[in-house]
Amino acid sequence: MTTVQEALEVIKKSGKTVEELLNMDSQQSECITYSSGTKQWYRNSELHREDGPAVECSSGTKYWFRNGKRHREDGPAIEYSDGTKYWCLNGKYIFTVYSDGSFSSPE
Repeated sequence: MTTVQEALEVIKKSGKTVEELLNMDSQQSECITYSSGTKQWYRNSELHREDGPAVECSSGTKYWFRNGKRHREDGPAIEYSDGTKYWCLNGKYIFTVYSDGSFSSPE
């Protein structure tokens, strides 16, 4: 979890105002790196990245987002550091494969 102090430091280091960070309107994602080592990519104020996970946690967990929704077409949209993987498309949960190999899907 990121603290308010860490968030303020990220804003300060970026050289941008809060409004600029929240209203980024470019075709390229902007990366914010927290002191914990966690990285988050945003485009148009939403988690978004075309060429990799939009969130890379210092724990090793990775989250893929496109336009603010969990989404990945070529693999799981969430990969936890323990090996558990969740598949999602356009924000909709599809199924899970747990680290022990068991499987679940919505009913």
